[in-house]
Amino acid sequence: MKRPGLFTVTPDGFVPYDKAARDIHLTMVSRKQQKPVFMQVRTARNPEFSALAHMVFSKLADGLGVPMEAIKAYLKEQTGRFDLVKMPGGNVVKMRHSTSFDAMSEEEFREFWNDCLPVIFEKLLGKVNSKEYREIVDLIEGRRVPT
Repeated sequence: MKRPGLFTVTPDGFVPYDKAARDIHLTMVSRKQQKPVFMQVRTARNPEFSALAHMVFSKLADGLGVPMEAIKAYLKEQTGRFDLVKMPGGNVVKMRHSTSFDAMSEEEFREFWNDCLPVIFEKLLGKVNSKEYREIVDLIEGRRVPT
């Protein structure tokens, strides 16, 4: 079973927060006793912060006239978030890391964002149309909340 679920942490343990977590809990308590399970715990990502980052990525894409996925791919490469994989024919391909909610914790996403900022300011922002430029700067500097 590999399903994410949100749990609230209490002094007594983990309490299911959403339907997925309740389903996971029911599955686990119905198992035979003494069977070990592997759990991976991550801090839930702040949706407002994630929305801010994606709004900036979207505005960069609009200002540069490219798809947002191209911006994210470029930022992943520039910040070293990829693996080099040698294919059977000998060529090497870049496998970019996922930035999805279930692939990155809040801390990992903030680290990615912090690593992206110099790339955005030094390599991308100067090539953006003036309208999007001001909107991006305002978003990054906290003058505007994403809508």
